[in-house]
Amino acid sequence: MNIESIVAAFGIGLLGAGHCMGMCGGILASLKFANGNENLSYSRLSFGYNFGRVSSYVFIGIVAASFPNFSTQTGIPISRTLAGILIVLMGFYIAGWWHGLVYLEKVGKFFWQFLKPLGQRVMPITTFRSAVIAGLIWGWLPCGLVYSALALALTQSQPIHGAWVMLAFGIGTLPIMLGASFSFDALRHWLKKKSTKLSVAALYCIFGVWTLLAAWGFVPHFHLESIGIFPCDSEHSMH
Repeated sequence: MNIESIVAAFGIGLLGAGHCMGMCGGILASLKFANGNENLSYSRLSFGYNFGRVSSYVFIGIVAASFPNFSTQTGIPISRTLAGILIVLMGFYIAGWWHGLVYLEKVGKFFWQFLKPLGQRVMPITTFRSAVIAGLIWGWLPCGLVYSALALALTQSQPIHGAWVMLAFGIGTLPIMLGASFSFDALRHWLKKKSTKLSVAALYCIFGVWTLLAAWGFVPHFHLESIGIFPCDSEHSMH
């Protein structure tokens, strides 16, 4: 497992603040409204919601990394190349230069129509348990940001590595999602600034190009196995 996948996944989540707020801002606002704008209660429910959401990402990462890795079978870095392209396109999407990822999200909406009614059953969210359940369901919400991170999970050779990639992504989203508990309006205003969007878009493009260069061997991989964080598996290691 290579370090750049973890760093890129974390960066995708951390930098995707505006997209996160757009996709989940409504449910966060509903949590605050349902609990009388009490910060302590809202923060507890917000933590439960985000715990469920990130748990779903981890599960999705396990599933994604369980599929056969065509890169190891063909010798061509198909999955990692796709990941790099998606990250660059996410940068274009955030900057408003190209909105092609909307079509990818529309594909996910086909499956979302079956899950959304389950999420509506726990509304309004007034207990920690219902917040966790809502997060578990909303973690499957069609989102280009999630798909970009998921493409990185697909490049992993073992399910546990896919889980770590998506966990890194989920942790990256937490500062903005939990921080919204107390500064929702101010944060949303800052994220709408053109300068903010362009800066984030540029960083996404850098992440994407970095991923593409690493995929084709123009920059070295830094494997976590080499520093003892994960045991080395010579049969499944990506090179």
